[in-house]
Amino acid sequence: MIRLPIVAILIIALGFDSCAQLKTGQDPGVTNKRNPEILTPQVSRFLQKKAVIICKDDNISGADWDMVASQVKNKRIVLLGEVNHGSKEIFEWRNGLIRSLHKITGARVILFESGIGELACVELGKDTMSPAQMTLGFFENWRTKEFQSLMEFIKTSNMAVGGFDVQRSGRSFDKLLKKVAGEKKIDPVLFTNLEERYGLAQRDLSNKKAVYDSLKKETSGLVSDYQGIYDLLVKDSTAGCSTELLYTLRTISNRIGYINYMLRFTKDREFGKRFAARDEMMAANIIWVAENIYKKEKIIVVAHNYHIARSNESELVMGEMLSRKYGKEMYSIGFFAGGGSYN
Repeated sequence: MIRLPIVAILIIALGFDSCAQLKTGQDPGVTNKRNPEILTPQVSRFLQKKAVIICKDDNISGADWDMVASQVKNKRIVLLGEVNHGSKEIFEWRNGLIRSLHKITGARVILFESGIGELACVELGKDTMSPAQMTLGFFENWRTKEFQSLMEFIKTSNMAVGGFDVQRSGRSFDKLLKKVAGEKKIDPVLFTNLEERYGLAQRDLSNKKAVYDSLKKETSGLVSDYQGIYDLLVKDSTAGCSTELLYTLRTISNRIGYINYMLRFTKDREFGKRFAARDEMMAANIIWVAENIYKKEKIIVVAHNYHIARSNESELVMGEMLSRKYGKEMYSIGFFAGGGSYN
């Protein structure tokens, strides 16, 4: 696990409608020795007017997030960031905010930057899972004690959990695919080793020495087989789809989409296109979940600060794509370290 001993954490809630006075003992105008240009007189005045001190010391469990949660109680989607994946303190602070958001805004759905199919399996089976078992659906750097604590809260508060990443974050979807395909009486030969083949393709596509022509040939059969299963699953499903079937179809579409955009990257080697393609698919997944699975629910989204930003001068990111859809119904809150180090 990445360890981040943080000296101070500030959350700056930009654009809050009401103004909170800065509490005594805090001086946001103090000079930043490394980046003296950051705290200009204009920025200092803004902070004096808008900054809210959540906690003055390192007693993270005693942080009061209700002021922040009350400011976004009318938003349908609240995005929560992290400065890196794996910092204990960031996780602990954000867990407190999530509890306040659930209490004050009524949000009962939380989506994470992990595989959509893998976390669908967590949601469908969480009643029989321990908090530790639930974390196995996440990327490895989120399988921590702090995330177990969050999973325990999700279970006890009857919140729904989901993923939106196009990337795979475990192997649990294989069981769901086999279950749904078996119920449709599809020949097991057609789907038995699909996820195993996908794992190998994912490894090869991520190799810096990957060659487009060979990978194109290697993955064409896999894409065709996924599409074949997709077509068989939607056949005779016009009367309606179960949640299990909906998630299975969406995950298969993600598998095909991931292969296609990674193939494009191996051909043109443009990182910007690769990152933008992933963010575009993640935004599409969040919209799909919000409009098809949890149509009237308030949703919390957890991801890296990079992804949740409403704008980025260099790249088109997920937060900006979502803001085009939800506008003022959406709010982004970034988490940053005020000081310290991590490995």
